[in-house]
Formats: sequence, structure tokens, C-alpha cells
Amino acid sequence: MTPLFTARLFAITAVVTMAANAVVVANDNPALRSDSVCAVTPAVDRLPSVIAPMAGAYPAWLVTDSVWPGRNVPAKSALVLSRDAPGPLIVTGHRVDGPGVLGFRDGADDIETKILTIADPARRSVTPGGATRSIMASYAFIMMLVSYPTAGCWKFNVQLGEHEVSIIRELR
Repeated sequence: MTPLFTARLFAITAVVTMAANAVVVANDNPALRSDSVCAVTPAVDRLPSVIAPMAGAYPAWLVTDSVWPGRNVPAKSALVLSRDAPGPLIVTGHRVDGPGVLGFRDGADDIETKILTIADPARRSVTPGGATRSIMASYAFIMMLVSYPTAGCWKFNVQLGEHEVSIIRELR
């Protein structure tokens, strides 16, 4: 083999190896795959006269938009909590299809944190328009601001007392 042939063979081998490694990395990382799908938690219109469709499961549901508001623009969101599940509320979140952590604010003037904690969410409930006494006896409504660093697939981890619910939303 001539030195030129050996150099070309080495270069071709290197390119093939890099391409194969890129496929392996893409298959191991959903954010790099073109066929990546965000397994969004379906939103259901449980309380149509009171609040927009909500995603989740007993005892916690999330109401939020599916359009990314932009960097450093908090999105108005609400948690609907069953009053049958007492206890403190702890909410965290992270991006599923790439790096990122959600930021939460308990109110417009509150400092953003990575963990939203409310000791007694039942006492902090707001009353949305259209909510009857029986709805308010069954549910607590917690308003919050959520900061999404980017668009993408986001997972909320909601702990209410002894119950845990994961909710996945995709922002475009």
C-alpha cells in the first residue's frame, strides 16, 4: 500500500466511525433524534364553566398554554387540586428533550425558584369565575407563573401530600 492510499483509507475509516458514533449518540438522546415525540399528557375539559382544559390525574391537574411565551416571560398557569388529598404542594419541572429546568413564581412579585412549595394549598385557593360552592368544596385553584427557558417538551412533577403526579406539556 502506498502512503497516499493508506492516508485515504484512514480518512474514510475515521469518517465512517464518526458517523456511526453520531447515530449511536442520537439514538441515546431523544433531543437529537428527528423522530422524537413528546408524550404529552392529554388535557381534558373537566370543569368547562370554570377553567380551561387541564392535564393531569388525581389529585393534581395543570392548566397552561402550549405556546412558548419566550425567554424570561413567565406564563400564567394554574394548578387544580382535589381537596380530598390534603398536604403540602411541591412542584418541580425539567425539560424532557434537552437541558433545562422550570422556574416558578408564586405571585407576580415573588422571586423565581426551581421548586414551588405551598404548605397549605387549600387555604391559598383562588375562586375562579363560574365556580360554584360545590366545585370550591371539591377543588383548590392555585395560580402561578412558570418560566420556560426554551420551547420543547417539559415535565412537571407535582407532589400533593402523599400523592405524586407527572404532567408532560409541549411548548412550541
